[in-house]
Amino acid sequence: MTEQLDEVRQPLMGHLVELRGRLIKISIAVLVGSFVAFFFRDQLLDILERPYMNVTGKELVVTGPTDPFSIAMRLALFGGLILVSPVVFYQAWAFVNPALPKRERRWAFPVVTLLVALFSLGVSFAYWSMERALDFLLNIQSGLEILITVEFYTRFAIRFMLVFGLAFQFPVFLFGTAA
Repeated sequence: MTEQLDEVRQPLMGHLVELRGRLIKISIAVLVGSFVAFFFRDQLLDILERPYMNVTGKELVVTGPTDPFSIAMRLALFGGLILVSPVVFYQAWAFVNPALPKRERRWAFPVVTLLVALFSLGVSFAYWSMERALDFLLNIQSGLEILITVEFYTRFAIRFMLVFGLAFQFPVFLFGTAA
């Protein structure tokens, strides 16, 4: 009933060497993407700030001398990860693909394409809903002075979008477990 695999079975060390190679490729891609995104960090911050500004009408504040540097690095890493997400998903799939029977391998391109599209859709949905979420979260308790730091807000916004991006991957994993 089970199909034979085309590749010869590898020992554990062979799999670990393959995994290390894939992780190195992902790391290099993220570094290159982060380097590119570093030059667009101001635009990324403006985009991330917009929902907060629309809800509060206030500027974000900086409270520490290293905050601008850490924010620039966080924005570059986030932008780089979004930019190279197709490479990340392809490398993950390329690691799993040799272990699959031939009939399941034909799903490689559609699955990677769907992973990238759903991740992008999740991040976009998170950005769209962030203003509504902030309005709810910041106005649930009246009588408080809202003063949020750029450091805290960028951490919140990036995590919010990454969680939504990952959550939108769920249908692919359900399909994979059912197939």
